[in-house]
Amino acid sequence: MANRIVLGKGKTTSGGSDLYGLWISKTGTSVINTSTHVLADPEDMLFDSRRAEIVSQPLTSGTGSVTFTSSGATMINTDSGDISYGTTYDYVPILIYTFVDSGNNRVYPMYYENSWTNTITSFIGFEPVISVSSGYFRQSAANVYTDKFKVFASRYIRENATIDGFTTGTHTFFWAIFPVGEASLA
Repeated sequence: MANRIVLGKGKTTSGGSDLYGLWISKTGTSVINTSTHVLADPEDMLFDSRRAEIVSQPLTSGTGSVTFTSSGATMINTDSGDISYGTTYDYVPILIYTFVDSGNNRVYPMYYENSWTNTITSFIGFEPVISVSSGYFRQSAANVYTDKFKVFASRYIRENATIDGFTTGTHTFFWAIFPVGEASLA
């Protein structure tokens, strides 16, 4: 059975200086190695009182991009390709990202929806036919795994050439992953 909670003294290296705080490890991981008296690795912690962030310090972070070329297609989709964390975790971490649209200098959160409406009027045999279509589409979403993620982005081009969503060009997103994925206190 793992000892999962320490309130008091711990070390980050064998023979290192004493630290004082509260640490809680994930299920199945001892918060302190009993032979070396060293705290568990950061990705094995549910809580570490030394960390300044509410969620915790990010495990890693970086940037990526998606590119939209001009096209006559109504709906255009693109993706970032697989972006590796550089390590494989034994849980799926939390991914947070935000986009900067270089075309209009806007910042978009990680999940963003746009609405669209098209009205089409045509005359068949001199009878008016008015068609209205509308709805919402996601501007971006991600698939997240234990070792990588992929961001998907979309935009909709209306019949009048108005672009809903990302403009033509390359758009950078900034991302970070946090060690609070599928962890639980159980």
